[in-house]
Amino acid sequence: MTPEELEEEWQLIQKAQKDRQRFGPLYSRNYEAVFRFIFNRIADTETTADICSITFLKAVDKLESYRFKGKPFICWLYRIASNEVSQYYRKNNKNRVVILEDRYAETIKDEIGNAEELEINLSKLEKAIRMLSPEDMEMVRMRFFEKMSFRDIGDILEIEENNAKVKNHRIIDKLRKIFIKL
Repeated sequence: MTPEELEEEWQLIQKAQKDRQRFGPLYSRNYEAVFRFIFNRIADTETTADICSITFLKAVDKLESYRFKGKPFICWLYRIASNEVSQYYRKNNKNRVVILEDRYAETIKDEIGNAEELEINLSKLEKAIRMLSPEDMEMVRMRFFEKMSFRDIGDILEIEENNAKVKNHRIIDKLRKIFIKL
């Protein structure tokens, strides 16, 4: 986002903080992205819609506590959505979903390196990702499935951009070790 777009967004947020009835433009401009973000973690349209609704209800409810830190508003919404998805999995004792397509697999294979030697295929890659912790799996989703920058990941996870890079590197190392064992 450009500084001008951030400023425009901040003005919308301030208006909505004063009058919740003015939250509509923020909802409209972010709904689709938040829905997609949740769906990539749940893979069920009805549950995704429910969690998306809860996310926006919480956003409206906590909007007064939102403080502009020079980052896009969507990062704050993603953080709320991520917490709601985690709560959904804890509450329902379900395993996290991994929706892996060939286009994502190629990017991860490139990162892991020497894919031929490790015999990386789609089913093995899905199995390996499922073996990661929920936090690491979330990082893989954001970086490789959603093609987020390290800066955006850092904003969402509330860590520095360099820390996001380090975490990504460590997760790739974990995946390499998992592949050696598979």
